[in-house]
Amino acid sequence: MIEKSFRLTFFLKARKNAPENLRHIFLRITINGESREISVKLDWPSDRWNAKSGMAVGNKEDALQLNNYLESIKIKVFHARIRMMEQSKDVSVDSLKICSWALIMKTNISSKFSGGTMKK
Repeated sequence: MIEKSFRLTFFLKARKNAPENLRHIFLRITINGESREISVKLDWPSDRWNAKSGMAVGNKEDALQLNNYLESIKIKVFHARIRMMEQSKDVSVDSLKICSWALIMKTNISSKFSGGTMKK
């Protein structure tokens, strides 16, 4: 199937038994209107998040580090998509989610981002 639309969006999702403003960060992959979500395995305060841009707000070091980390994830997903297309593989939302999840899990979060909190 040839994709007609492709979009990556980061967003926050409420979590159970957590401080009221702390949320999980997720990546939503959308292809041809079908979407899947992947946890980035980090938490971030909702009052320091811009939902429209899908990025942390501010110029503090932790926000800049988080935004750089999220951008690196986005680049990895784009590269995975390109590799799949070059290999003539079906670029479905499920296949890209599996590939992207593996890339996110390989990334050493603590070395890339020292702010926020790790998901336990």
